[in-house]
Amino acid sequence: MQLNSTTVDEQEQCEQQGDSARKRKRGKTKMLSVHGRCERKLIIVNENNQPIGPTKDVVAELGSFLVTLARNASLCPLDIFDWRKMDTKEDLWAYTKEKYDIPDTAKKWTLDAIQAAWRRQKSNLKEHHFDAYANDEIRMQKRSEYIPASQFKDLLKYWNSEKFQRMSKTNIENRKQLKNSHTVGKKSFAIVRNELVEKRRTLLTRYHYESSLWLQDQENLEGHRRILMKIQLVKLLKWKKLKHNKVKMAAALLMHLQPFWDLNIQGDLDYMDEGLQELL
Repeated sequence: MQLNSTTVDEQEQCEQQGDSARKRKRGKTKMLSVHGRCERKLIIVNENNQPIGPTKDVVAELGSFLVTLARNASLCPLDIFDWRKMDTKEDLWAYTKEKYDIPDTAKKWTLDAIQAAWRRQKSNLKEHHFDAYANDEIRMQKRSEYIPASQFKDLLKYWNSEKFQRMSKTNIENRKQLKNSHTVGKKSFAIVRNELVEKRRTLLTRYHYESSLWLQDQENLEGHRRILMKIQLVKLLKWKKLKHNKVKMAAALLMHLQPFWDLNIQGDLDYMDEGLQELL
């Protein structure tokens, strides 16, 4: 199946015709500007081949664009009940490449995103156009205009089957066990993770910078201590009245006072001078 912007426009026109009979209000995202443009926007991916840039707006636009592909009944028919049997995957990827300069490594992520949007669409249809009404006759009358009647009939038949009812019950129970749902809107978990990594990298850079400054200050302080000790020892050696053992005692006094120089260097020096006077 060959896909192009004309195929998408035909589906969007059907939606617009159906919406014209109702009160005008904000409808579903159509992304007509993306489908109609010729230039390709660059997409940057992370190490997991998930889009993270170049900006959050571009990534959000890509996500909305993929939703329009999943919602298009010509591109992703609703009467195919197993995504593995969807035969338009290569065409969907080729059409996405026409609109975005996205690496080939992101193909799996792209198709997974379309599949997730396709499943969400069917879930919404079931909630608002199947569960909300008592029988298929009313459901067909309330059918959304953008869904082909033939596809919706097959969908109703599938939803009424015992196999689907059992599977639906199991899925409902499994869904209740979900603890961490997606609550960040259009922002993907990949972008959230990338922002946290960048924030952590910034904090680490700042920490290393401040640590280097602290170490430099400590080295300068240690050098200052050694200079002061050398000066005092030289003074001691010049005092001829002191005997050799008293010089050793004075040096030991200097070493004892060294840890306190951080608090009050001048006060320690005064105390040291008093101790030296006692040795004379």
